[in-house]
Amino acid sequence: QYPSLNVRGLESGWVRAEVRTIVPSECIAEIDVRLVLESDPVRLHNLIKEHIKELLITVNNLCS
Repeated sequence: QYPSLNVRGLESGWVRAEVRTIVPSECIAEIDVRLVLESDPVRLHNLIKEHIKELLITVNNLCS
């Protein structure tokens, strides 16, 4: 068995009557992680946090 990371929901931008054609300044992703017995939850948590931080740095550099 393998651990899994699931995206449970995304929220971003404007929809329906508020629809726009610009890139929103923020977004929200709700995730959950399913572990297996061999998983180290602290290690996986730290790996996910570091990956998100690296993505944010990359996005911020592209927007500068």
